[in-house]
Amino acid sequence: MRYVLRRLGFFALTLWAALTVNFFIPRFMPGSPLQALRARTYNKLSPAALEEMLTSFGYKPHENVGVQYLDYLGHMFTGNWGVSIGSALGEPITKIVGQALPWTLGLVGVATVLAFAAGSVIGVMAGWRRGGALECGYAHRDATGRPCACR
Repeated sequence: MRYVLRRLGFFALTLWAALTVNFFIPRFMPGSPLQALRARTYNKLSPAALEEMLTSFGYKPHENVGVQYLDYLGHMFTGNWGVSIGSALGEPITKIVGQALPWTLGLVGVATVLAFAAGSVIGVMAGWRRGGALECGYAHRDATGRPCACR
């Protein structure tokens, strides 16, 4: 039970760190979504219209960062991820993620199977000849990268 609680604690800490980094990185980048949308629309919309559009999408640049962060965490945990202000302007983020998820899971699945197969083959080959070149190759090196004695 203690092991499970520890693992859950590490999971929660990692999730919080990832969400926090994901929140702050766009805020530290130069420029703003307003400037990016102005460039994408080739200045056809007025700055006021762009600002109104972004506000309707949930972009609140003049709100306190702490309040924005707490709103962001709340939205992440409730699944209210908002709409895209990127290439799929106005598209719900859940729809974009839903479209990409099958391909992502397929790629992860294939990569996992290939890594398992390659690791198993290399492990069998290394264990087949004790002290052989494959076993003593890169696996037995010290902190400086020099080969150690294999046996």
